[in-house]
Amino acid sequence: MAKYCQTIPYNILQVKNTNEQYDHVIGICREVFLKKMKDYGTAWRILRPSSMTDQIFIKAQRIRNIEEAGVAKIDEDARSEFIGIINYCAMALIQLDLGIQEEELPHEKAEALYRSNLELAKKLMLDKNHDYGEVWRKMRISSFTDLILMKIKRTKQIEDHQGQTLISEGVDANYMDMINYSVFALIKMEFEEKIQMAKDCYEFVFSAVGGPASGEEFISAPIILKGTITLFIGLFERNFPADNLTLKGAANWKMEVGSWWSLMMQDYYNAFRQG
Repeated sequence: MAKYCQTIPYNILQVKNTNEQYDHVIGICREVFLKKMKDYGTAWRILRPSSMTDQIFIKAQRIRNIEEAGVAKIDEDARSEFIGIINYCAMALIQLDLGIQEEELPHEKAEALYRSNLELAKKLMLDKNHDYGEVWRKMRISSFTDLILMKIKRTKQIEDHQGQTLISEGVDANYMDMINYSVFALIKMEFEEKIQMAKDCYEFVFSAVGGPASGEEFISAPIILKGTITLFIGLFERNFPADNLTLKGAANWKMEVGSWWSLMMQDYYNAFRQG
């Protein structure tokens, strides 16, 4: 349980609205994009948009396989693949705009175009959120995976028809939608799942020191209290590193660790609750 708690970046709990959460996720994706550009340059500039579509398909299909199998046999998980989909869609949009080139694209220009396309995707998301509300928050991550696969099939169909459509939106609109579906999936992974983890950890920590075990109270607690909990968990693991520690086992922890420690943590708790 202690290791479980240590995986939570507590500052993430301060990011509450969709606008901030979207920016947080895109920041993660941009960091990956820039690091890979530093390693490989802009070799992707030689790819046709249809090849980009196929790369996105591979990633989306792998996510679906992981969701159905429940396990991944290589290091990259579904989160990494959603990040890859966002970045490939952004690169595909650049290719649609600039065309195919073998020459290296200046990195500053590549980053500027990347940012521009992601800003357009965000604007589209905000406009749709205005009309539909945040109904996407009630959807399963697996539904976003299926929607991305559907968008890929539509994109391939348009590409096979040389970009011609009768009433449908073009390829660029499908790339934008795939970016936003992937962002929604990552928001649910980055925030909703970690917030639940944080609630579990709050209950774990304060059941050990006698404080009220309410995960909801943790979300509204000051960031300093969260930092105290983080320190608490680190010292706890140093003294009790067993991986099989459970909430039931924590019930006897006050006796094992000594009354001085629990009293100190209770003082911390009372001080921050009153502040």
